[in-house]
Amino acid sequence: MKLCSLTVTSRTREGIIADALKSVIDWVDGCVILELDTGSDRTIEVAKEIAGGKLHLYTIPFDAAEQDCAALRNHLLALAKDLGYDWAVMLDTDERIELNGMDIRIFLEHTQHEVICVANDAGNYHKERFFRIPCAYRWVGLVHEYLDMPGKLHYTPRVIRFRELVKTPELYKSGQERMLPLLLDQVRLDSRNPRWRMYLGYVLSAMGKDAEAIDQFKCAAELSEDGGAAAWALTLAANIHAENEEYYQSRSTALEAMKCAPYIAEAQCAAAHACLMLGDTLSAQTWAHFAILNGRTQPGGVTRQGYCDPRALFEAPYEILAEVFRVEGKQKESAQASALAAKARTQRIKFCVHGEE
Repeated sequence: MKLCSLTVTSRTREGIIADALKSVIDWVDGCVILELDTGSDRTIEVAKEIAGGKLHLYTIPFDAAEQDCAALRNHLLALAKDLGYDWAVMLDTDERIELNGMDIRIFLEHTQHEVICVANDAGNYHKERFFRIPCAYRWVGLVHEYLDMPGKLHYTPRVIRFRELVKTPELYKSGQERMLPLLLDQVRLDSRNPRWRMYLGYVLSAMGKDAEAIDQFKCAAELSEDGGAAAWALTLAANIHAENEEYYQSRSTALEAMKCAPYIAEAQCAAAHACLMLGDTLSAQTWAHFAILNGRTQPGGVTRQGYCDPRALFEAPYEILAEVFRVEGKQKESAQASALAAKARTQRIKFCVHGEE
């Protein structure tokens, strides 16, 4: 089996591309790099130093590609095919793959699946990461692209993670602002696709345009045929309402989310928080208990893949209970709930960071 990494880079990644390639160089047979010709620094020289004879370098004009991220990923997959590879791992320059002792080559040799997803190190979302070559599916989208692949997604064991470099709030916001016109174009091109509305909501929220973000999340929920995805979009809207101290709207939006998917612990946690802030401690306690039942601290909790809020799945409902009991003057019960929150927090760290069940 021949395995390669696939990376798009511009000549602005001199300081980060080395660690990205170091995270895969020992277990791939080749590093395919598609360089956008954007100027001159040592990005490519650094890549050559790390990859050595494993490097396959291709350069394309920046202007021809900057408006279509999916086209770049599709081009990389085609290059992997032309080079004779059997599997490829997608690796951005701000990402690092962490195998944590697992032999990924043995895993890929024995899997029957075509595309394998990997969770991020925080455990709150995943990406399509490993691809059998030739890949039968194509990426779609100018930005926040997705793999147009029908059917159920498949995942590596939780011990394998990818880690993204932490962005400063200023850098994150500026990146989102650059994406806004592309997402607006994408919405115009494909207005019935809830994905673009979701990401438009994320971008608008990052820019501080909360009312517009809420509208986009609610639109995404209306367009979605997936109850879980609709519930997630509405939960995001409910959380923004709460951040703006709009607790009545937060509660009603969280309840709408539960109509779409009653098992979404994050929606129940949002409802519990809103009820607490409205002084309805009985409802807050009730919804917190539902969040615990559908979270990850109890046997029989709902197992979900994809986007999630790990805090809501672990300690946040117990923290709400602790506050409910404190408000009601039940100090013993509040202390007990706080202790359970601390225990759940430890579980979250093991589950999300270390991949331990």
